[in-house]
Amino acid sequence: MGQKGISGRPTHHACGLVRGTSRGAPGMAYKSLFFRFIPVLVAAFVFASVLTIGCSRKKTELVMVANSVGMNMLKVPAGTFFMGSTEDASQMPVHEVTFALPFLMSSTVVTQQQWKAVMGTEPWVGEDLNSVQIGLDRPAVNMLFEDASEFCRRLSALEGKNYRLPSEAEWEYAARAGSKGRWFFGDSVELLVQYAWCDTNSRSSGYVGAHPVALLKPNALGFYDMYGNVWEFCEDAWHGNYNGVPTDGSAWLGGPDSDRVMRGGSYYSTPERANSTVRYNIVLDKPYENIGFRVVCEISN
Repeated sequence: MGQKGISGRPTHHACGLVRGTSRGAPGMAYKSLFFRFIPVLVAAFVFASVLTIGCSRKKTELVMVANSVGMNMLKVPAGTFFMGSTEDASQMPVHEVTFALPFLMSSTVVTQQQWKAVMGTEPWVGEDLNSVQIGLDRPAVNMLFEDASEFCRRLSALEGKNYRLPSEAEWEYAARAGSKGRWFFGDSVELLVQYAWCDTNSRSSGYVGAHPVALLKPNALGFYDMYGNVWEFCEDAWHGNYNGVPTDGSAWLGGPDSDRVMRGGSYYSTPERANSTVRYNIVLDKPYENIGFRVVCEISN
C-alpha cells in the first residue's frame, strides 16, 4: 500500500512538469524523470526481494523408488515427532516417538492391479459386494488382515526386500508430514475435501465405494489419500491407549485380544474421523469392503 502511494502521486505530478517546463527548466525535467522511474525501481526491489526469499526457503526433498509391481515408494526421513492427541482417551497420552532410520512407504494404498500382480486373486469381486468399485487404480479391499500380511511376504520374496504393514507410529508420522494439527494441512475442516474422500464428497453426494487412488492433493511428503477413501491396516495389535507404547516407532504387538488397528477413515467417515490421530480397532473374523492397506519397505544400512 505504501509503495503504491509513493510511486503513484509523484508520477502524475512529474508528467505535468515535463510537458510544461522541459525547455525552460532542465533541472525540473531531470527531477521529473527521477520520479517517473520510481515505480520501476520499486518493482525491481520487490522482485529481487521475492526472488531472494524464494531461494532461501528449504524445499522438502521427495525421494521415490518404484518397484516391480508399480508401487511408488516414498522415503520418510528419520526424525522425532509427538504422537497422539488429547481429543480422545484412545489417543492419549501424547508421547514422543523417534525414528533412528528412514523408511519407505507406498505413496498410495495397494491398488487392485498391484494386488492381482502379487496374489493373483480378486477378493473384492462377488455378488454380495455391490458397494465395491472395480478398477485397476482403485484400492484393493475385502481382504483379511492375514491376507494383507501374506501380500507383504510375497512382495518381499518377489523384490528381495523386507516389505510389511506400517506400524501405527510410522503411519501417523507419514500422515502428519511434519505438521502438528488434526490434519497435515492445518485445522480447517473445510479444506479436507481437497485431500480426502469422506462422507462430505462421497456418500452424502450419492457416491458409494472407494475412489481411484491419487486423484486429490497429496501431503507434503507426497502421500495420497492418507485420510478417507479406505481405512488402512496397521501392524499393531489394538491397545485402548498409548500407556506402554514403544517410542522407537516399532509396532506395538501382544495386545489383550486379536484385534488390530486401522487408521485414516474412509469414504463414509465424517470429516472429524478422518484425521492424523483417530484410531479404531478392527475384529479379524471377516473382511471389509472399506479397508485396505499400504506397505512399508525397510531401508538397510
